[in-house]
Amino acid sequence: EILFTNIVKNSILYTTDKKVSVETEIIEDLYIITITNKGHIEKEDANQLFNSFYRGNSEEEGTGLGLYIVKQICNLYNYEYKIFNDNDYVKTKIKIKCH
Repeated sequence: EILFTNIVKNSILYTTDKKVSVETEIIEDLYIITITNKGHIEKEDANQLFNSFYRGNSEEEGTGLGLYIVKQICNLYNYEYKIFNDNDYVKTKIKIKCH
């Protein structure tokens, strides 16, 4: 619940058009959750966003801990995670192995 809340909250905070989409799918033995928002992440920021207290050049309020907590949860449960640009959108993808 915390993982999902932090990703969606982050996407809502940083979207440039106030829209966020959430997609889920099952491919083979993976649950895949993709959260998409309009925007762009600078290349140097993309590698840092999951670090504690990192906020990039953002003027938005926040502690810089939301995605760090996501990273900690993903590492604890061996979920794959990444954030990346896709044309004019930012996508956060979490892959969870089905048991």
